[in-house]
Amino acid sequence: MAEILNSHPYAPSSLSIPHYVPNEKSTAELLFIAGGIMTILVGLSYAISRSWFFNTTSTTRFTWFGICGLMHCGFEGYWLWNRATLASQNDIFAQLWKEYAHGDSRYLANDELLLTLEIMTTVTSMIFGLLIDVCSYPLSPSSSSGVHCAWYLHTSFYEIPPNNTFFS
Repeated sequence: MAEILNSHPYAPSSLSIPHYVPNEKSTAELLFIAGGIMTILVGLSYAISRSWFFNTTSTTRFTWFGICGLMHCGFEGYWLWNRATLASQNDIFAQLWKEYAHGDSRYLANDELLLTLEIMTTVTSMIFGLLIDVCSYPLSPSSSSGVHCAWYLHTSFYEIPPNNTFFS
């Protein structure tokens, strides 16, 4: 009876995953849903960034870091919040985590190392992400001024003729 209650598709088969409930959706369905969610998030992030930035580099960076922040704070934050009961849940994020656990079953086994690593990545992403936003906004005008000063300094070198020979 204990084998039936603890049967799961994860390695090792002796791994204890209490209250495990199999996914309701197939891998293909979960991949389609995750791809749809990511497409929507990338599209929204891109649309927001296009209204703020004009060049492709800034837009791409904004989109990339926006997706990274959402992944670390949203998806991994979900695992941190629900890790104890994840195996028994069947909402879309729980099913995605159970599918991900086929590659690393420690995510369903409440591994202490993963808990520490996920806390570090999630919390540092939130803290450093906010600090970067808070610090970069006030510094951006000074950065522009610094570039202008550097241009002025660089062009002023051309005002001194070689060998101090003036022709006027």
